Amino acid sequence: MQRKNMDKLKALILEKFQCLGCGNCCELANGYVYARPEEAVCIAKYLEMDIIAFLQKYTLKENGWLILSSAKFRANCFLDEHKKCQIYEVRPKNCRTYPDWFSVWKNYETFLKETEFCPGLKRAYDGLHKIFTEDFGDINNIDSKRFEK
Repeated sequence: MQRKNMDKLKALILEKFQCLGCGNCCELANGYVYARPEEAVCIAKYLEMDIIAFLQKYTLKENGWLILSSAKFRANCFLDEHKKCQIYEVRPKNCRTYPDWFSVWKNYETFLKETEFCPGLKRAYDGLHKIFTEDFGDINNIDSKRFEK
């Protein structure tokens, strides 16, 4: 898929995307969850904790970054046994912006791979894919202006 079409697909899908709360983006990401200092303060307040106690219990500082989770440190972050985020209302920016991550939209193949893990992303894609293939033909020829009509 051409980059311009990938960008159009991304915009349309992100507009339709709804998180279904499965926790897969947290559990399967194998990346880092960072928090800015102001986010750490907000999370500590939400958990009714002193900021110092919160930082000691839930964070790791690495190269100047405040880490809430990584593959080797608190890999489940704030997920409970039902894969629900215990800080969802105050989660850090890098969590709030999913699935608008470069790693998801690098190319069509990385996007399709992500739909295997994220049911909300798959639902948004399947809905648009059905509309495009039934009404317009090939999804690779996305024309967002035609879609808006």
